Amino acid sequence: MSKDSNRDDPTESIRIYEIDSVVPERPLLEYLIPHRGKITLEIILYVVCRHFEISRQHLVSPYRKLGLVQARRIAIWLCKEMTTLSYPQIGQRIGRRDHTTIMHGYRHICAQIRSDDTLWHLLNELKEQVHALVAKRDSYGSKD
Repeated sequence: MSKDSNRDDPTESIRIYEIDSVVPERPLLEYLIPHRGKITLEIILYVVCRHFEISRQHLVSPYRKLGLVQARRIAIWLCKEMTTLSYPQIGQRIGRRDHTTIMHGYRHICAQIRSDDTLWHLLNELKEQVHALVAKRDSYGSKD
């Protein structure tokens, strides 16, 4: 199925990489609703990309610029802390990386947290943004 066919069928599940490249006719949150009550990797990547002002394509790319690497490691840390995804599952969905690469990224952020209060505050801020987006998504379209 091509990306353009998703635009014709709004009920078709749209992957986050397509949201970056397609301007949806409906609000972004409507496409994320199938996972009600659940924090997903897609939401975490969206929040990280928005914070660092990078595209999802760059985040999952093989590029190793320091800013991208740090953003990627933060996304990995958030995924391990906020979801039930395994290292291989995260690696597959963040640029088809090996699980040991994902483990290294997670451990690197864990080590940095111990000595960097600014990073700790950033991670907490991003976690709050993820929770806020999930709450907004879950309340979207509910009949009150």
